[in-house]
Formats: sequence, C-alpha cells, structure tokens
Amino acid sequence: MTSISGFYTPSTYQNTTALGQNLQLRKSISDLQTDIARLQEQQATGKKAFTHGDLGSESNVVQGLRQKVSGLDGYLRTISQVSTRTEGIQGALDVLQQAGDRLGINGMTALNTDADIQLQQIPREAQGALESMITALNSNIDGRYVFAGAETQTRPVTNQDAIMNGTPGKMGLKEFSQLWLDANVGDDGMGRLSITRGEGVLAPETLSLKSEGGVFGLKLRGVEIDGSASMPGLYETANGARGDLTFTGPGAPGDQVDLTFELPDGTETTIVMKGVSAKIGTPPTDVVEYEIGDTAEQTAINFRVALEARVKDLVAGEVSGAASAAAADSFFEDNPPRIPEGDPATGATRLASAGNTTVKWYNGPGMPNVTVDGHIQGSAPGLPALNDAPANPKAGDQFLVGATPTGGDPFDTHAGEIATWDGTAWSFAAPTAGTRAVADTNANWDSPPQPADLRGQIVEYDGANWQVFDPGTDGVQVLAGDQAGGDRSDAVMRWDAGTSSWSVVDPQPTTLIDDNANPKRIGTYDGFAWTWTTPELGQEIDDTSVTPAATRVWDGSNWAPTGRGPEDIPEARDTVIAKVDDGTYVSYGARANETAFVDTLKAAAILAAVEHGGDNADHYHALASRAAPNLKSAAAKVIDTRTAIGVTEDRLNTLKNRHEDVGYLTEQQVNRIEKADEYEVATSLLDAMNQLQATYSITGKLSQLTLANFL
Repeated sequence: MTSISGFYTPSTYQNTTALGQNLQLRKSISDLQTDIARLQEQQATGKKAFTHGDLGSESNVVQGLRQKVSGLDGYLRTISQVSTRTEGIQGALDVLQQAGDRLGINGMTALNTDADIQLQQIPREAQGALESMITALNSNIDGRYVFAGAETQTRPVTNQDAIMNGTPGKMGLKEFSQLWLDANVGDDGMGRLSITRGEGVLAPETLSLKSEGGVFGLKLRGVEIDGSASMPGLYETANGARGDLTFTGPGAPGDQVDLTFELPDGTETTIVMKGVSAKIGTPPTDVVEYEIGDTAEQTAINFRVALEARVKDLVAGEVSGAASAAAADSFFEDNPPRIPEGDPATGATRLASAGNTTVKWYNGPGMPNVTVDGHIQGSAPGLPALNDAPANPKAGDQFLVGATPTGGDPFDTHAGEIATWDGTAWSFAAPTAGTRAVADTNANWDSPPQPADLRGQIVEYDGANWQVFDPGTDGVQVLAGDQAGGDRSDAVMRWDAGTSSWSVVDPQPTTLIDDNANPKRIGTYDGFAWTWTTPELGQEIDDTSVTPAATRVWDGSNWAPTGRGPEDIPEARDTVIAKVDDGTYVSYGARANETAFVDTLKAAAILAAVEHGGDNADHYHALASRAAPNLKSAAAKVIDTRTAIGVTEDRLNTLKNRHEDVGYLTEQQVNRIEKADEYEVATSLLDAMNQLQATYSITGKLSQLTLANFL
C-alpha cells in the first residue's frame, strides 16, 4: 500500500503515517468526549469535581474548610440541645416563682384582713401550690430530669403525698412537725416554762421562772425591771435557765418587768408586764397588766396569774408557729433531719437524728453531711473552789468546798468536799479516786499546796490529793463544763504532753463527737450552749478534724471509716457542662435542693401541713406570718436564679449567631472552590461540541481520501 507522506488540514500540514493519523484522531475524539461528559456533569450538578483528587492543589484547603464546617455544626447541635433544656428550666422556674409569689401574696393579704375566712383558705391553696412546685422541679426534658444535677436519670423530688403523709415506717412532714410542736408546747401549754412561787427556801413573794425545755420551748434570755422588784440575774440550769424575781414590796402603778424569750425558730419576743391599781378596759397592745396588791406576796400572786395567761396565749400562737417553721427547716435542710429525743416528745430536751425514720424529700446529689471539726474524750465539770456557799446557785451547780468555810455557813464542816445544789438544797460528797473536774483560777484551789499549779487545769483526784490529769496521750481533748470560768466555760481543752498542761483549743470546734459517751453523740455549739444529738444507724458525717478529712458512718456502736473523703459538692450550675466552642464551655445544671427552691418548697409545705381552724387559728396565723414573707423573698431568689440562667441563654444565642455566620462564610469559600460557573461551563461545553463536530468532519473527509482525490 502506497503511503501518504502528507495531507492538508484546515489548520496545518501533518506529516505522519496513516496509522498515526488514525490514532491521533481517535485520541482527539476521546478527549473531547471526556471533556464533554465532564462538562455535562458539571452543568447537571453545579460541581467542578467529584473527588478531592480532581481539585488538585485546592484539595487540602477544601478538606480543612469542610472540617471547620463540621465542627461548627456540632457546636450548633449542642447549643440547640442546651437551649432546649435551659428553656425548659426557665419554664419550670417560672411556675415555681409564680406559685410561691401568688401563695405569699395571698397569705399576706389574708393576714392583713379582719376576716379569718381568707386565712382558712391558705392550707388548700398551699396544697395546690406545692403540687405545682414539685411538678416543676421534676421536669423531664429529652429524658433528663433537669433539676437532678449530674444524676439526670434520678427523679429529684419525692411525690407530694409521701412528703406530707409519709410512707410505711417513715414520717412525713405532718407527723414530723407535730413532734416538734409537742416538744415546744409541752404537756401543760406553757412552752416548757414553769412559774413557781415561794419554792423551797424562797420567800412567798419570790417567783422562780424556769425555762427548762433544753432546745425546745420558750428560752428565758433577759429580764429588765423598773419598780419594786429585783432579780439577781439569770442562771443556767441543766436544761435551760432560771431567774428568781422577788417583789420587795407591794409595788406601785407603773412598775414594769420586761421578760425576753427566744422562740423555737431563733427569733425573740418580749413580754411587757405593767403594774396597775386596777384593770380597766383593754390594755395597750403588747402590754400585760397585773394588779398591785396590798402586800408583796399578793402582788407576786397577781403577777404570776397574769404572766401565765399571757404565756399560754403566746404558746398557742407565736411559739407554735415558730415550732412549725423550725420543724420545716429541719425536715427540708438537715441531713438527716432531727427530731425530739425521747418519748413522749413533750418531755424532750434534746434533738436526735431522725435517720431513716423520715421520708427523704430530695433524691438527687448534693445533700451535705453533718461536718464535725473536733473529737472529745468525755467532759469535765467546772468546779470552782469556794469557802462559803454562793447566794444564787442554779440547779446542778457544783463547788469544791475550801479549807476554811465560815462557821454557820451551809458549807461549814464540809471542807474539801464537793457541794451540789439540786435547786432547793445542798448535798455534799467526798471526792472519790478518779473524779475529774476543771479547776477554776481561784488561788484557794491549791489547798493543800500541790507541786504543780492546778488553776485552770483539768484535774483528777487520786484518793488523797488533786493532781493535773494526765490522759497519757498527747492531743487528747476534753470538754470543760459551764462553770469552768472565763474562756474555759463550755470550751474544748487539749492536753500537751510536752508541757504537761491543758490549754483551750484555738480555734474552738463548733461540732464535736464525744467518743466516751454511750452511745456516742454529736454536739453542736450555738454560742450559748451545746446541743447533743444521737446518731442513727447508717448516718454519715464528714470528719474534718483529721487529715485528710474523712467520711464516717455510724454502724450502731462506732463511727466507722468509709474509705472515702467528704464529697466535693459542686455549684449547681457546674453539675452539667457543655462545650459550645473551641475552649468555651457553659454551665447550665440545676438542683432541686438549691436554697431558693428549698425556701419556696418548705414554706408552701408547712402551710399545707398545718390545719387551720378551732383552737389552731392563732398557731396558723403565727405560722403564716413567717411563711408568707419567706415565700415572697424566696420568689425573689428564684428570679435571681432565672437571671443567671438567662445570662447563659444570651451567651448561647450570641455563640449560635456567630457560628451560623462563620459557617455561612466558610460554605461560601468551599463553594468558590468546588462550584462550577454555569455560564463558563455552558460556553466550554459548546466549544467542545464544536471541536468534536469539526473532528468528526475531518475524520469523514479522511475516510474518503484516495490518491486520485489527492492528486
């Protein structure tokens, strides 16, 4: 076959073989077909490429941008979830706030009207408000209880019926508060206060006022006298205080005695007793009138009758209301709650742990244990050394009779013995070996003189002499009695083996475990006296007196170690945290036991737990006068919580907008790289198709080429 060395094309001369011409045309057609297919795909999808490899050098850029978009989408999903939950929390708090605010307003309105019928409606309103509050605090959003802190699968608040009425074997608030009421009112309606005239060695014109309910009832705190009466002072007794009011004469109209008492909730009230020649009409508000008699004894009788009547009225109202409020405080705030120790409650003087005998209203995390900051190995009574009997001892007072008592004095012939005043008479006993006490700072104590100065030390009788008590272990602590004197009274003292002496611990513990008591007990100091409670099986305490601090559990005989330290309870908001940006987190947790919520719940609950009507009207009035204002202030605290969560919501909204803006701009950057220009694609496609058509035309002409045609 004759080969063709050259031929004419529309653009140039090609010098090649026939095989080469054929292959070149085939390749041109294939390339054009590929370009057309690619351009058609771009035209149909709007994308330049379908693999990152097709993007060439811009592939890494696109991958980075896509990763950024993905991260922003994740943050936006998180923000959406958090926003949903915070909106739910805000809605629940709105219900809580409005229920408390409305009940508080209605309660105060009822208190300010003469028609008691309005106040009678408050218990029923409180029931409804409490139901709304509990429902709100048990809000479940996306399968999560939002007021359960980190334990979002736990329903935080017990149902209303159990809280109010209890469950089998466990007290609810109604029974619990009744125990507190009984312990504070007493069995005679006098609020654990007794008023006796001419008792024991006292003259008929002397009245003894004794508040001996321990932590319960009316607590005598102060007396002011203007007129023909006198009182040496108030004296602490084993379970309270006593004051002996003596009328030095019949008195005169205008004489006044002000008696100040502490109520069960820690507030104070003053009874103003005013002498009058005769009771005419209604006395001024908050004044109790007593008639001046012909003799001091008759005036004392009239004073007592008037005071007892006023005390009973006070107990029926203010004392009862304060007792119910204090019960609600313990039920909702203490862990575990505390109840009067002993049966019947009317004779209780101390509190005990309710342990597992009371319904737990809150089931979530974050309930702190009782914190104990000291241990003692028993106590030692203060034992002042006196040669002569004091003028006004209190029941339970003890003294070491000095070496030289005055002849004819009650201490005469009892040198070296321990004298005890039982409230009416002195008893004497010689110290026995092992007797311990705190020596006062009186120099007469060292009689006969001892090798060491005993003043201010904890001492022990060895059968012949008093010696500084050596417990044998450095750091042993003992609680001094209230007669120890100065800064030693009711104080914890520590033994220093290096100096062989006792000193007052600084700083003083405020919560103690008495390791020598049987059973062991927990003591709390309120600045006035120590209150002791008995632990219940399973009760836990956080012992901070050891290093490191440890959590202990009462096993029935000892405070056993649990092997763990006190729980670090985070702030409620910090219990749930979400990452919403690179290095940015928001806290949006909530717990039903936050102060604002507890204050709201307990005020509504106690208003619902106490019945109104009959002899209980004054009680309920006094209770409402405390609970209604508390509801208003609690509602304000709820608003503060809502504001704090609202700040988080604003922050989330700002981040959401920013993420959306950045995401949009990032998507635009990706599109500029990945997206094909439809006009450019259309032009390129048309051009490619024209080239293909031209190539097909050339191919057709070549297929018809012969030597004759060529020549």
